[in-house]
Amino acid sequence: MLLKEEKREACEKCGRFIRIIQEASYGCDNCKKPIDDLINTGNTRYRDYLEITVFHHEGAPTERFQFCSWKCVFNFLKKTKTDYFLSLPFLSFEKTAKGQRVKDFLACIKWRE
Repeated sequence: MLLKEEKREACEKCGRFIRIIQEASYGCDNCKKPIDDLINTGNTRYRDYLEITVFHHEGAPTERFQFCSWKCVFNFLKKTKTDYFLSLPFLSFEKTAKGQRVKDFLACIKWRE
């Protein structure tokens, strides 16, 4: 969920983009906690979050939701309604953020080895 819009500086004469004054701020769609921690990997910057896409039959638009943890994903799933299907976040073994790791997913489904 978007918490704050991005603010840009534009040239006063021509209106062209100069720079970003303030980055956009995003939050978890379940608990509203900010998920703004940008991770730098070389030339790429990205936010680490889990995403669900909810699809509906004719007429209703597709919805995207971002979450800070698997716990928030499962809490959201209990309340989600659709007449078609939804896509769950990938289970990534590279995630290191607390709440987004594989062991956090397994804890949510109470996995027993």
